[in-house]
Amino acid sequence: MAGTPIRIGAVPYLNAVPLVYALEQEASTAYQLTYAEPSVLAQQLRAGEIDVGLIPIMEYLAGAGERVVPHMSISSRGRARSVKLFANKPWDEVRVVAAHAASRSSAAMAKVLLQEQYGHEVDLRRMEPNVGEMLGCADAALLIGDPCLAATDVEVAHKVDLGAVWDSFTGLPFVYAAWVSATREPPAGLVEILLEAKREGVNSIGEIAKRKARHAGLSEAEIERYLRVDLNYDLTPAHIDGIRAFADLCRRHGLLDNIREVRFA
Repeated sequence: MAGTPIRIGAVPYLNAVPLVYALEQEASTAYQLTYAEPSVLAQQLRAGEIDVGLIPIMEYLAGAGERVVPHMSISSRGRARSVKLFANKPWDEVRVVAAHAASRSSAAMAKVLLQEQYGHEVDLRRMEPNVGEMLGCADAALLIGDPCLAATDVEVAHKVDLGAVWDSFTGLPFVYAAWVSATREPPAGLVEILLEAKREGVNSIGEIAKRKARHAGLSEAEIERYLRVDLNYDLTPAHIDGIRAFADLCRRHGLLDNIREVRFA
């Protein structure tokens, strides 16, 4: 129906703010912005309840949505700061990883990297993001996003940033999430709205850092560095190569039946 607002679903995490900040600031009848956990967004996308969702790249590779919106992602080129693995035993002894249910892409990355490096099966167990409780019933704990940023005082024998491990292993960016449309032909104006929001949001990272100061216990300077340096919001050919490398590893280790090609809106 003409005039129906575009339904945009995003995640309520600090790492997504540069992609949605401008959408929040501007009152518009062209779109309706809602928030949900990543797994819920994927379900809404599959059900056609939203027109576009900022979903884990693993959800797209597993069949959620139809088209990736170009030029945008939540990714890292090296250290991500908000995707870490914690353990009290050596990495080669890790057989079970406890992961937050919101961390499908990162959990898959942890599994395939451990299995590639050490050659044994690693099981994933879904839990709430509490390192102490996770390590009480698993060999390692995976935290992502805001809970990971807040876990500055966790005392464990070993911890590692998975963005840095991926970079060392592949030399490629890791794409955690991307905008994905529900249909092959997304609503008119959707791509332009999201691209302009990204441009404005990335240019407003300093302002975002001021507004979000003390979020997850971080200072204004720490938030600005996290959003401007640790994370990346592009989707270049190198990012696509990173997605393909991840998909290939996931298929090799039984997490995907087929490799889904990245197709753009």
